[in-house]
Amino acid sequence: MATRLQDIKRASKVINACAKHGLDYFVHTYGFGWHLPFLKRIHFGKHEFPESIPQKIRAVMEELGGAYIKLGQLLSMRPDLIPPEYCEEFKRLRDDTTPLQFSTIKSTIEKEFRQPIQRLFKTIEKTPLGSASVAQVHKATLHNGKNVVIKIQRPNLKQQFEEDTDILYYLAHKIEQRLKKNTFNPIAIIQEFERYTKNELNFVIEATNIDKFYHNFKDSKTIIIPKVHWLYTKTNILVIDYLDGTKLSEAKKLSTKDKKIIAERIMDASLKQLFEYRTFHADLHPGNILVMQNNTIGLLDFGIVGTLSQEQLNQMLRVYANILNNDTDQVVETLLSIGQQSTTETNIEAFKADITNIMQWWYGVAPEKIRITQLQYHLFQTCVKHHINIASEFILFGKSAMTSEGTCIEINPDFNFVQHAQPKIIQLLRKQHTPFKLAKQFLQNTTDTAKNIAALPKATVGLINKLQREPIKIGIDQTDIRHLGFDVNTSSNRLAYALLIASLIISGSLLINIGPSYKDYSILSIMAYISAGIFFLPFIVSVLREGTTKYDVHNG
Repeated sequence: MATRLQDIKRASKVINACAKHGLDYFVHTYGFGWHLPFLKRIHFGKHEFPESIPQKIRAVMEELGGAYIKLGQLLSMRPDLIPPEYCEEFKRLRDDTTPLQFSTIKSTIEKEFRQPIQRLFKTIEKTPLGSASVAQVHKATLHNGKNVVIKIQRPNLKQQFEEDTDILYYLAHKIEQRLKKNTFNPIAIIQEFERYTKNELNFVIEATNIDKFYHNFKDSKTIIIPKVHWLYTKTNILVIDYLDGTKLSEAKKLSTKDKKIIAERIMDASLKQLFEYRTFHADLHPGNILVMQNNTIGLLDFGIVGTLSQEQLNQMLRVYANILNNDTDQVVETLLSIGQQSTTETNIEAFKADITNIMQWWYGVAPEKIRITQLQYHLFQTCVKHHINIASEFILFGKSAMTSEGTCIEINPDFNFVQHAQPKIIQLLRKQHTPFKLAKQFLQNTTDTAKNIAALPKATVGLINKLQREPIKIGIDQTDIRHLGFDVNTSSNRLAYALLIASLIISGSLLINIGPSYKDYSILSIMAYISAGIFFLPFIVSVLREGTTKYDVHNG
């Protein structure tokens, strides 16, 4: 770990870079002036508030490199953490780094595997395919003749990132002390960055992500995912299949027909990830997509991957469905249901008004001109504006969908996301309401209700026992307690019957148009109504008996 003096030097390097790029106003406002050389601390008059702040911060990040570039790349995908204009600017961060000497690469591999590089690989190209702040990539061949790509982490990178993260925490704490209320949270940003970099620097996590995608798309004839070679993969070394193709960002000679096919395949792959597998590539920009033979698509760089639960996916489907149906009220309700509101800072009426204006603007301009994923992103940004905290998975989902759509439009300006995605989303919504899904959901709800009701008498008796043990005088005799337990039990049973009957009636109504059928009547619907009738008989008998002397247990 760095010493105190080293920490001060590293912090001073950051502060001096900020001052160099015209951010000296913030350097002095937040109390970092003492890090500057003596002559630069002397200033007569006021420091002017700078213009083009996002551009200047990006320049600082590029000069500092390493962890600071990764911080910018993370923030470019998180409008819940910083304003959208900063996200847009940080997308332009360049991560080109001077390549390491091949001797360094060779010694890193041999140190990790404890054997000569010739025993691991038949050949390895000395000139890298690419070099960035985290890793360097080389093409190689295994002894079985398989062409692979080796991703090697830069030496001592983990320690460097830890030291830079310590400096970032120091800066964040100093800034937060002087921030006004209701502005951004610098400490939360660094906490998120620390979690992100721990995953980014562990190549086994990336390999696991690639493996998931490989198995999801292994039967696809249009999408290729490189296979992980686990025997050669470590926390700082990743070996995967070499995909022979051209990056979409460099593919200049595609015909109009090819562009149309590629755009549709990219979007189909994105929709499958988002809505079927619930595990998705969060950054499908042209640099992470290979165009291969016969317009087959290869996907690269699985460092940032998002995952949704089934419930979160259902909520996102409802958002899309309500947007497509132009149902503003339901859009508002769904957003409120997936977010956590600040009781002191969220004005629900103002939030509803903003969402209504955004929806009216979108439909007024003409949906085909404004991308639906951009609209969704605006909706999430509005949640952030009104202090409604949206889970990072939703933000990443929105970013993934918007990037995929942007890539499709970049290569095919006529691509229409709504026309392409709407039938697939409707189909997915229908899948959620198949007889099997309804029965499964009904069974789950009934089981949960039964568990809660069954636990009620036990919880009541437990509470009574606790009260009996405590030195509190309760004016209820043993007979009254026994009668109370019986009453609770009876009420619980009736409640269970009532819920079950209501559920069966509702299910029967929902299934009324779903086959198989008998004389135009759904068999499933008939069975649900008959079952409801069977449970209704003992229920009504129990209710009618109540209060009659013969069946009153309180007389015993």
